[in-house]
Amino acid sequence: MTARTVAVSILAATACFASPAAAYEQWQAATRAAKAMTGDIVFRPTLIHFASGASLPLQYAGQVPGLTSMPRGEKARVDLYRVTAPAEPALFRGNSLCGGPVRYLSVAKTDEGIYLSAYYEKPRYFVDGLCAGFQYQPSKRLGKAPADHRLKGRLPGSPNNS
Repeated sequence: MTARTVAVSILAATACFASPAAAYEQWQAATRAAKAMTGDIVFRPTLIHFASGASLPLQYAGQVPGLTSMPRGEKARVDLYRVTAPAEPALFRGNSLCGGPVRYLSVAKTDEGIYLSAYYEKPRYFVDGLCAGFQYQPSKRLGKAPADHRLKGRLPGSPNNS
């Protein structure tokens, strides 16, 4: 191994271990439907974790103006996320988001709260592929996320909490 190869290997290894985990947020279910189906949520741009213990891996797909339905016609930035492993997460009481694989989620944050919508296909307009919509309130920013497997059972309202 040459000195250059060793230096490049050390740099690559350092970058892998030094990269910070994405900051994540805890959202508190704000409506009866959100409380009954999803419960509180832990969200970061690469993962959404429901209080039932189910989660979906995400990839940011860009901004889509006016995609999420919001009361009183509020204007908000709407971020679209592609579910990288489409699935139907098991929610509370046997509920589901789409009745089939969820492929996209949109998130809009306003003064009134956070609006999450689920889609079974890539939406071009509000109604395209819309399965479900829920409202949340920001609970607190939790900082750096622990490893994904450590989130399971550690959310308020999770049946696995001890």
